[in-house]
Amino acid sequence: MSVFDRPYDDPVRVLDEEGAVVGDVPDVDDETLVDIYRQMRLARHFDARAVSLQRQGRMGTYPPLSGQEGAQVGSAAALGEDDWVVP
Repeated sequence: MSVFDRPYDDPVRVLDEEGAVVGDVPDVDDETLVDIYRQMRLARHFDARAVSLQRQGRMGTYPPLSGQEGAQVGSAAALGEDDWVVP
């Protein structure tokens, strides 16, 4: 079933209540997973620093990223070498 065919109030899950994976597990090696985690930690560190600078008036407007690292880093990790990203 496509995500678009689901009722709006039916949640999309990756883990069930016991923490078991729901659906297919992506074929990603451990080294790549560690690299993705490292990038998420770096994004959070950068975000904390940027928010601090913005609140001190030393940096222009900055939209916080905290809590959204997985969406940003995960999306970038799924890109291929020939893929383009256009904001």
